[in-house]
Order: sequence, then C-alpha cells, then structure tokens
Amino acid sequence: MFGSHAFFVYICVSSHGTNQRWQMVKHFILKQVLHKLTAAVFAFVLCSSQAAAYRDGISGRTQIGCGGSTCHGSQPSTATTVTLIGDRTVDPNTVNTFTLQVQHSSQASAGFNLAAFDQNGQPAGTLQFPSTENSYVKILNGELTHRDRRTMSGTPRTAKWQVQWRSPSQPGIYTIRAVGNATNSDGRANAIDEWNYLPPVTIVVRGIIVTAPAQSMTVCAGDTITLEWTSYGITSTSISYSTNNGTSWTTITAVSTRDGTNRFRYPCPTSINSQLQCRFRLMNAENDLVYTDTPDLTIIPRTTIRTQPTSPAPQCEGGSVSLSITASGGNLRYQWKLNGTAIPGATASQLQLTNLRADQSGEYLCEVTGACGSVTSNAVTLTVRPKPTISRQSADTTISAGGRLELYVVATPDTGCTYQWYKNGAPISGATGSRYLLESISAGDAGTYAVQVSNACGTAESAPIRVQVSPAVSVEDDAATISVRLYPQPAVHRAVIESPLPITHIVVYDAHGRLLRRLECQTTDASKVELPLQDERGSWLPQGMYLVSCQLGSPATASCQAPNATSRIVWLRLLIE
Repeated sequence: MFGSHAFFVYICVSSHGTNQRWQMVKHFILKQVLHKLTAAVFAFVLCSSQAAAYRDGISGRTQIGCGGSTCHGSQPSTATTVTLIGDRTVDPNTVNTFTLQVQHSSQASAGFNLAAFDQNGQPAGTLQFPSTENSYVKILNGELTHRDRRTMSGTPRTAKWQVQWRSPSQPGIYTIRAVGNATNSDGRANAIDEWNYLPPVTIVVRGIIVTAPAQSMTVCAGDTITLEWTSYGITSTSISYSTNNGTSWTTITAVSTRDGTNRFRYPCPTSINSQLQCRFRLMNAENDLVYTDTPDLTIIPRTTIRTQPTSPAPQCEGGSVSLSITASGGNLRYQWKLNGTAIPGATASQLQLTNLRADQSGEYLCEVTGACGSVTSNAVTLTVRPKPTISRQSADTTISAGGRLELYVVATPDTGCTYQWYKNGAPISGATGSRYLLESISAGDAGTYAVQVSNACGTAESAPIRVQVSPAVSVEDDAATISVRLYPQPAVHRAVIESPLPITHIVVYDAHGRLLRRLECQTTDASKVELPLQDERGSWLPQGMYLVSCQLGSPATASCQAPNATSRIVWLRLLIE
C-alpha cells in the first residue's frame, strides 16, 4: 500500500514542474513499475510450483503421508480410502500383479505412491508395472507413483492402477505400503485435496528356510537326524533325500507344517554299510517349485564286524599262521589281543604270526574301533604244538652178563610222542616206549644204543648210550681171592674199599642192575678208597642192597684207561641202611 501512495503523490507534484523534472519523474516511474512486475512474476511462479501438487508423481511418502505446505491436506482423511487387491501369499521370485484403488465420494482425480519393504524396513523385491500402465505409472527412486493424475469415475469415484511386484527369492514376510490422494484437479495443494494411507498389506513369500543342519556334518548310521526349518505360507512339506548329488530323490514322508519353526526327526538306517553323502530336500507338497535342500551330510556306517576270525588248526612250533577280520565303518583302528592282553604292533585287520612259540598258544580276539563305535570279535583258539625235546636219558653203563638192562629217556611234550630205540644204528623191533628193558643181558647185547622221539612237529634223538657187558663173576669168591674188603656193613653215607691192588674204577649199581654212580681214576698206588654213597646227581642212596664193581690194576698199569688184560674186576655187595 505504501508504494502505491508514493507513486500517486509523485504524479501530482510532477504536473507543476519543469520539462527536465518531468523527464526524471518518468524514468523513476518506469523503474518502479519494472521492479513491481518482476516481484509479482516471481511470486506467481513460486505459488504455481507449490500449487501444482506433484501432479507427475512423488516418492518417499508411503510412511509420512502427503501433509505439509508442499502437498495437500495436512492430515490423512477417512474420506479417501486406499486398497490393494491381489494375492497375499506368493511364490518366491515371481511377478505378482495387484490393483491399487483410490476412492472418494466427490473428488475428480487421484495419484499415489507405493513401496515394498522387508521386516527390517528395507526396500524389498522389485516394483514394476504392465505396459498398459505406461501413461499413468512410473518408477521413481525404486518406488511406484503416478505419471499423471488419473480421473476418478463411478460411485464412489474411483481411480485404479495395475502395479506389479517381483517377489524376492528369500522366503519370508514382506509389507506393501502406499498413500493415495484424491484431488479436485485444480492443480493446487490445498485442504480440499484429501489423502489417506493404505493399511499396511502383509505379503507372505512362500518358502522354506533350513535352520538345522546349518552346515555340512558327519553322522553315524543309526543316529537320528533332526531337520529344522522355518516355513512361510506352506501347510504341507514333502521330505526326501538324495545320495547322488540330487540326481534322484527318494521320498520319506509328507508332514503338516505351520508358519514358523518346524521339526522332523529322521532315524538314519543302521543297514548303511559304506560311507555316503546324503542331502535332504524340503519341498512344498502342493507345489514342487518351492523347495530347499540341506547341506550335504556324510553318513558313516556303524563299526561292524563283517567277517569273524576263525580258529586255525593246531600249528607246530616254528611255523606260521594268519588271523584276519573284516569290518566296516569310518576311521577304523584294530587291536589284536592274546588272552586279554594287547599284542604290541598288532594293529591291522590281519595278524600274521611267524616262527611260532609254544607260549603263543591261547585265545585271540580283535577290538575294532571307529568313528561310530567299537566292537570286539569272537575269540579264537590257537594251539602251538612244541617239537619234541629230550630232557634226561640213561648214561653209559656196564652190566654183568645175566644182569638186567633198563634204558630210559624223558622227553617233552609228555603226550603225543612216539619212540623208537636203536642199537648200533639199527631199529630194535618192538622197542617203541620211553624205556627199553632186557631182563637178562648177554655179551651180544653190548653196543651203542639211542632213541628217537617223534611227534607231528619233528623228531629228537638222544645222545648215544654205550652199554658194556662184563663176564659173570662170583662176588664172594673173586673178592676173597684178591682179599678186597668193603666196609662197614651196613653203611650210612660213606663206605671204604680196601684192595691189595690199586683201584682204578668204581661203579655202583642197584639190585636191578641200574648204574647209579661211576668213579674213575680215584687212585693209582693207593689201595684204600672212600666211597660217598650218592648217585650221579648228588642224592643220597636209599636203604637197600647194592652191587659195587671195582676195577683193579697193577701199579705199573693203573690208569684211567678201559679194562685190559692185566686188570681185574671184582664185585662186592653193599648194604645201606
């Protein structure tokens, strides 16, 4: 108002001035008019921009609305209703078409802004529109909005748009939000334009998310495998497995499921006898396009003995034998045992024993330990038969003609052996026992004797036994002729022999003619010898009657040589008590 008044006064004053003053006034007036016009045009353009009300669309309004100085009414209005028509449960990674509808009782045109979000409030999926909506819908900052306002028609007045949403490949719960505005089509933003929110629309993307097993793992045959998954929009889940990397599948069962967490426990067959890879598939039983697979599982068979060891035939000492076992399982380890004690180094499926000894006889078994348990084999018996050995035998002996000859041998083992006696290298017929007996010996029985002891594992031969036969003599007459004395009678532990001739050999026999002790070269010139009454092993001789053979020689021929023509043998009786 002040500017207009000054202009008017200037005009009045200028009508009485000079021509020069009039020129100055005109210049001022023109300058003021141009200034006023410029300000008016700027204000008009600014107001027109605000009043245009985003007739070509807007984004980012689905959650904050259209209120404010740059849009329409400041608050949502129930006079405007926004609805979304379409499926609420969809398959993953599919294009789904919806109808967005804005209604008002009287407004002329409408616009919208629509977006899709995941449960964390982040944009989800891909928004698009069919080609039939090219003139009315556009994508702005990843959201959908109107390309130009759309005329409303019908009762109530309605505007509709076809919109599309490509669902994410990840199953889950998503939300579509939108805001719709019903305007009077005057191109200005004012309270007459009434907008409202679309009530958030929950869209379930069908699918299954496996939560257990979450990674590859190893399980044992016979174990229970727990499958756990989160289900979305699926009421029945088909469960199957594959052992050939998914080339083919074997159906286990179908189970009823609900949105959220579901579980199924699968008992792994105990019949699996070799390691294999397995994966499970959880699939919508009503639509095989929706499924998910578990990570690969390695199934290891239970530690099982497939072939038991068997007892071998009896083996000979020094021989060899093999015991074996076959087993299935993972990471198998073996330990053979003899009579319950682990055999060092026997850690393979086969036990090879060489150069067998008798102390290796006994019960053998094998413990098998694997990733999926331990088992023990049946026990088997190994018998190692020793080769025969001779521990004792008769010594060389001299027996008077007509006396009794008994030779013996002691061998091990004491059973299962056969005997054969030999004289001068020739087998003696019928002499097949551990003892060889001649009741009345003669000069022809003198010689070298031996015995062979045999069993299935070998033969042992005794050392040679030399038997001499002396002529029969009268003990009393011979001793009396030469005046040989043996005393005391009876004797205890010791006896004394006196002879006019040197004594060179003394041999003690029992009443059966068995040689008990031999003393040689005890004297040369001495004619008196003390005789300890002990056998060859140092044991005292028991009570009884004994025969003592004394070899006598002249002082010139006395030596450790065998009897010769100049030596004589006398026999003496000895009573021990």
